Amino acid sequence: MNEPIRLVVVDDEPYVRKKIRGFLLEERGYRIVGEADNGVAALELAKRVRPDIVIADIGMPVMNGLELLRRLRELPSPPEVLMLTCYDQFEKAQAALRYGAADYVTKLLFKAADFAESLDRVAGKAREAAALRRQAAKERLSVCAAGSPAAPAAIERLSAEMPLGAAVVAVLRASRASAAWAAAQADRPPAAGEGDAAIAFRLDRDAWAFVYYRSARGMRGALAADVAAAWDALFREAPQAFKARLLLTDELRDWREFGEAVRRAHAEADDGLFLPFNAALRLSALPSSAAPLPSPPSEERLARLPRAEAAALLRRWMRSLPGEGGAAAAAWPAARAALPRLLCAAVSAEGAPPLDRYAEASERLQSVFDASELFDAVDRLLDEWANDARRGSAEAGARSEVRQGVEYVHRHYDQDIHLHDVARRVNLSPSWFAALFRAEIGKPFNEYVQRYRLERAKRLLRESDLKVYEVAESVGIANARYFSRLFYDAYGVTPLEYKKGGGG
Repeated sequence: MNEPIRLVVVDDEPYVRKKIRGFLLEERGYRIVGEADNGVAALELAKRVRPDIVIADIGMPVMNGLELLRRLRELPSPPEVLMLTCYDQFEKAQAALRYGAADYVTKLLFKAADFAESLDRVAGKAREAAALRRQAAKERLSVCAAGSPAAPAAIERLSAEMPLGAAVVAVLRASRASAAWAAAQADRPPAAGEGDAAIAFRLDRDAWAFVYYRSARGMRGALAADVAAAWDALFREAPQAFKARLLLTDELRDWREFGEAVRRAHAEADDGLFLPFNAALRLSALPSSAAPLPSPPSEERLARLPRAEAAALLRRWMRSLPGEGGAAAAAWPAARAALPRLLCAAVSAEGAPPLDRYAEASERLQSVFDASELFDAVDRLLDEWANDARRGSAEAGARSEVRQGVEYVHRHYDQDIHLHDVARRVNLSPSWFAALFRAEIGKPFNEYVQRYRLERAKRLLRESDLKVYEVAESVGIANARYFSRLFYDAYGVTPLEYKKGGGG
């Protein structure tokens, strides 16, 4: 349901204002938020209450409707204007349209239905203008959140167009399996209080910022309490498996405070592996600790051990980390940052890991939601790398023609690959190349291509926002239905189930 369109009614004749009030506009989605009997008072009122539409008489004392229209159009976020005229003011009404009025109606003998029809047309323009302003505000807030060099200019525009009484930023960090539900909330942010506005935008793949603001300065703490209550109510209705952390800033009184506040909340939401989830948490109430990270095993020691022993040593170290309070808040983010180096060391005894191993581990560990997911991700990486090492050993020992074929698959898996084309590239007959490949790699060429594509697809499903059909196309399988059947046959889950965390 849309928020009511906010109206200010301006006419020096009380009976006209009374007549408009009697049209029962609330039933049509409007709310009168103020009245004035002259243009000067109306201009000050519009600056204060920021209506969507001003309904103004053309002929008024002190400041007439045309001058009021001109002054309103100069405001940073001008309202739409519906002019009221008499029958003998047609030329003035036409001038008002040229100056930017959205429409006009004659106020003598006008009826509720006719007035509402004109008002509905103006409301459509007001909603379009509001949507454009909202999108512009979202872009400026994103610039400020990123700490871009353009942030000072964005803050200046925000301060002019959205005068701030108070603001609270809620940063939502969802688990990967809960990302779709969280994104739906960003499309329609939960309401905190009547008259409060909310703008949501994405910070990264799994985190969103919800900016709640109100223009009137009220009791300090009231907006933060309203936002916390709204989210706590929403969490109680969330799906059973839903997991997310919500970090609330203190109330901001100046847009210049916004960038630093949202970046701190984002960092705490990412790093709070032991924080409670599905509850609104205040940044100011989080535990703090400067406790040092328990010493991890050295990379040299890990590199000397067999992979299984190195992995067990890493797991013992992780289990020694503190599990609650400020010590945990400090230790687990530091451990996550150290683990990519330690993991690379743990598999180096079986051959130097590829250069992209560190980047792969960093990206995958950064996306975990809590400590249990971190343990699972470490186990999964070690297993995958061990499989890669075994496969690489077999491939490295193969004849040069077979190695060339393997390298061709790795470079061109996203394209059509045919055995006879690869055989021709390595100067062998298709039948001889097929026999050699099966003998040295341990599986038929086409099966190897299919499994390699599916392994690449698994990573894309886990680590990207691509849809299933886009993943299929990215790994060289044009038919998404066929891709889903292959994936299910190989792993026992559909691609969508795997993307949502339903398979390992």
